[in-house]
Amino acid sequence: MSYTNNPTVLARQRNMTAINSALEIDLTGQATAESIGGIFYSGIGGQADFMRGAILSPGGKTSWPFSRRQRTAPCPASSPS
Repeated sequence: MSYTNNPTVLARQRNMTAINSALEIDLTGQATAESIGGIFYSGIGGQADFMRGAILSPGGKTSWPFSRRQRTAPCPASSPS
């Protein structure tokens, strides 16, 4: 892992693209990929390492695809009138 997840090693790849799944993303852009609240859905991985490596790569980019689902009733303030 000291080599494969090293952001400076990953950044040597031109046009590196890191695609990581996200479980939740808040309004400030913070994303979680391991848990929602106190419930873990996956193990802790190298998402941050690969994101840093892709950003440092010449022409590199990152992506956080996620599924849009609403599990609770919408907030009254955000409902259309």
